[in-house]
Amino acid sequence: MSKTKSQSFQDQARRANAQKSTGPKTEEGKARSRVNSTRHGLAGKGIVLPPDLAEYVEEERRTFVPAHDRTDPLSAAVEDEAALAIARVHACRAARVTLVQEHWEREQEIAALELASKLPEQPRLISRKLERTFLGVAWKLERFYNLADEFKSKGHFTHEELSHYYDLMGRHPLDRPPAGEAKFDAEDFKYLKKETRRLEHLRDEVLGPLEQEVRDMVALGVPIDEMAPTRLLRRYETENWNKFVKLCPGMAARAKRLPRAQAPPKAGKPSAKPEPSPTPPPPPPATPPPPSPPAPSAQPAPAAQPAPKRDHVLTGAATPVVSRDEAGAPSQRLERSRGGGEGMTVIEVMRRRFSKR
Repeated sequence: MSKTKSQSFQDQARRANAQKSTGPKTEEGKARSRVNSTRHGLAGKGIVLPPDLAEYVEEERRTFVPAHDRTDPLSAAVEDEAALAIARVHACRAARVTLVQEHWEREQEIAALELASKLPEQPRLISRKLERTFLGVAWKLERFYNLADEFKSKGHFTHEELSHYYDLMGRHPLDRPPAGEAKFDAEDFKYLKKETRRLEHLRDEVLGPLEQEVRDMVALGVPIDEMAPTRLLRRYETENWNKFVKLCPGMAARAKRLPRAQAPPKAGKPSAKPEPSPTPPPPPPATPPPPSPPAPSAQPAPAAQPAPKRDHVLTGAATPVVSRDEAGAPSQRLERSRGGGEGMTVIEVMRRRFSKR
């Protein structure tokens, strides 16, 4: 019975405490509470966004060329989703450039140290992977320099130093001499110096000049020697870009077809061309005076008649000039022309001249 009473008392105490901490009450407090769990706003449904990203989304929405009906819920939703997607794409690209410019060396160093921690487990594989990056080669060179200094000072290696030397050289444990017979002498030291020169050439002549180019390519989104944060940003960028591409046809289909605005008529000029005013008829000419009777004179000699026109083809008699040949009538102007055949009609001559030979 006492146990039941104690449980009921605890339940009442929990309820009383719950009434004291119910979270924010006002809308401003609720909005701040929602933003607390938001990390970057580059993923998710976009219900809650950081202030800078929300402002950027609104700017992208205003830059859309096709006008949408904001009173239509579906058109507004399509436009908002497209604006959110393209704003996230630009935000991912800007964040990737900033990350590469400010944290490239630190992130690359962290990646090299994480890889070097696995060297005793897989010496051959990890040793080759370290040589793919500038800072990985620098880490191996630092270890070889330390081993060379230890050998010069003591003249021999300890068991741990010898094991680390074999790891750096990428030798598998089964390929190493037994623990009791393993030793490091002057011949091995020459080989260590030779390996050091090879890594220095790789760092200074190969990876060093390419370091800036690799940084630029990673900033552009090329998946080469990228860091974990840039890899995540590239994934967010790809997802939002694919979403934006899928929404573009829907935006084009729901764009408002606004009629073209009529240009207002210019001031001082009528919009339509005025009709010309009727021209008044000319006044009737004055009545000329009656001509005086001509004086009797001698009759003039008749003018000479012009010579009959001769055809440029014919060489004989003149032919009267006619405007055109009648259909079916013998041609008077095609005699002795190319194609020959006196007495042929115009249709026959044209058919013969332009027929395929």
